[in-house]
Amino acid sequence: MMNFVLSMLVAFLCAFGFISLLYYLTELLFTQRDYETFILIPVSEGDEDLEFKLFQAKAQLRRLRDSANVRIIILDNGMSELMRALAQKEAQRSENVLICRVNELQKVTRYSKM
Repeated sequence: MMNFVLSMLVAFLCAFGFISLLYYLTELLFTQRDYETFILIPVSEGDEDLEFKLFQAKAQLRRLRDSANVRIIILDNGMSELMRALAQKEAQRSENVLICRVNELQKVTRYSKM
C-alpha cells in the first residue's frame, strides 16, 4: 500500500513538473515583448575604434533571439568629424542604428518604439 502511494506521488510530481516546463517554454517562445533593448556605444573625441565597436554590437544583435526589439545607439560624446561621418553612414545603412547626443539619450530611450 505504501509503495502504491509513493508511486502515485512521484507520478503526480513528474506530471506537474512536465506541465510546468511546457508552460514556461511556451511563455518564453510565444510571448510578444513590449520593451526595447538598447546597445549603447559611447564615442568620444579620441575614440577611433567605432567600426570594431559596431562589429561587436552587431554580433551581439545576431545572438539575441528577439532582435526586432533591439536598437544600437551610437552615443555622441564629442566624437570627431570622421567618426561622425562613419556613424551617419552606418545609421543610414541600418534601420536599428541611431545616433544621439548625451543630452538626448533619455528622450530617445523613453519614447522610442520601433
